Amino acid sequence: MRPFTKNQTKVYSSIVKEVLDIYPDKTRYYHTETHIKNMITNFCKYFKAFKAAYPNWSSELVSEEKAIDISLVAILFHDIVYKVGSTFNEQNSCWFCIKFLQNKQIWGEPEYQAIERLIMYTVPAKTLLNPSPMQQYIRDLDWFAFTDLNEMIFNECLIANEAYRDGFTPIQVIEGQIKFLSVIVDGDIYETSIFDKFNSVAYLFISSRLNQLNNGCKWLLGRSFKKELC
Repeated sequence: MRPFTKNQTKVYSSIVKEVLDIYPDKTRYYHTETHIKNMITNFCKYFKAFKAAYPNWSSELVSEEKAIDISLVAILFHDIVYKVGSTFNEQNSCWFCIKFLQNKQIWGEPEYQAIERLIMYTVPAKTLLNPSPMQQYIRDLDWFAFTDLNEMIFNECLIANEAYRDGFTPIQVIEGQIKFLSVIVDGDIYETSIFDKFNSVAYLFISSRLNQLNNGCKWLLGRSFKKELC
């Protein structure tokens, strides 16, 4: 697996096919193996630049020897459990991952804690004061679609289909999208220097989309869900 050695991705390579086979559930639209594969592809694509920018990139990842494996496994499992509107998706995904690894007698508590820290930082809320470089890198990869307006809207439609599947109404879906995008746009969208150059265009796309969604709410309910953008 470029640009890494077999030893750096030993655990990931041994479970990736089995885990990805869980994702193609026909009731999923966005949180699928396609999203995971895109993140893995970009992880490899930008890793050399990331490593050069952050010499301490492997901090909090048990050891540099295991750091790549731990990071890829975290990406692999970060959306394994997903329910629209739940605030426990990331935590439940952590527990699923740890149970999966325990059943196979892979790793132990230090690795599980490192994986949990990486997955929990993909929660759409900026509450951690001193995130590690890898936590920031994985979250930036998770939100990479915001660099392309068409892809952003396409993904939004996929997520909406998941909400409709779970019984949400159109107005509830729009409200949920506004709430999510409002959190994302509250500050820098991308945290690493690797993706900082995308912040301005991503902010423009999200701001534009928020205006469209606000107008949609106004049309549907006769009232506005305006968001003040600084």
